[in-house]
Amino acid sequence: MLLQPFVFTSCGGDEPDVTNPDGTENNGGGYEGLDIVITGDTAPKGIQFRRINETDFMLNYVTYGIRDGHLNVIGCDDIEITATLKGEVKLFSSITLDGEKYIVREIGKKAFYKCGLRRIEIPNTVERIGEYAFYECDLRRIEIPNSVKRISYSVFYGCVNLEYCKLPNKLTFISTECFYKCLNLTSIDIPNTVIGLGDYAFYGCSKLKNIIIPDLVEYIYREAFCGCVNLVTVVCGKSLSEIGENVFYGCTNLREFYFFSQDMPRFGTNSLKKIDKLPLSCYCLPEYYDNYLKTIGSGYISTFDKYNNVQYYFTKNYLKTFDPKTLQL
Repeated sequence: MLLQPFVFTSCGGDEPDVTNPDGTENNGGGYEGLDIVITGDTAPKGIQFRRINETDFMLNYVTYGIRDGHLNVIGCDDIEITATLKGEVKLFSSITLDGEKYIVREIGKKAFYKCGLRRIEIPNTVERIGEYAFYECDLRRIEIPNSVKRISYSVFYGCVNLEYCKLPNKLTFISTECFYKCLNLTSIDIPNTVIGLGDYAFYGCSKLKNIIIPDLVEYIYREAFCGCVNLVTVVCGKSLSEIGENVFYGCTNLREFYFFSQDMPRFGTNSLKKIDKLPLSCYCLPEYYDNYLKTIGSGYISTFDKYNNVQYYFTKNYLKTFDPKTLQL
């Protein structure tokens, strides 16, 4: 019997480190950004510029602010970005103002909050993206450069048209509500450096079909994939030890779990509730079969009440082995 096909891939990990001229890490390429020099209140031809106060100014309808010796993106003019720029923004990597050069390091909290932003190019000088930065934006696709080390919570919350997101290859945590109700997100490559998935990280991502959990991920917090109704296959990496409450609640098409770890993860309450169609099969590497059999021999998950008419999902009847190279049972 041949398993349902899926590809064992994840992003990041093996790309060579590259250093940009300003000392920031590029780590495999990306948008190098634009440099600009402002003299007084005069910008180069074709560039829209307006001072707001001593530290803040608007450049091509994006507001930058001088913070701790560098620049943060702190806001935008939604009307002009939508009408004039047709939803497309290209951030600057450095701006020279009054003879002082500043590097753009951060996209700040609520920078593009509920903006009609459809496409953005982020320079590889940016190291952090703040909470709610793209909350309910109209983004379709986004590539986050490998210079970004931290993505705060709810960054893409409610971006219902987002289909694709490239995550940076040194990200260690996918934050709470990061892709909450991104209804058109069809796939996601979780970087090999990630060690945990936050609460509601992919909640309601109804077009996700397959999820591969990289080897360093140790925990998946509550409701991370709750309501992913088209999720079929989950591949668990070697380090996964805990799956929180309601993580796969309502994933009604989920059929297959693959385990590369020596021990099966602990499942939280209702983590697999409302998976209506049997059988849900548990596949493991042959060398761990006996160990798993002892773990689930009398039933592994028993969170279903009498109204579900299911006492256990994982029993010895559903435990199978597979060859990870050929995907052959």
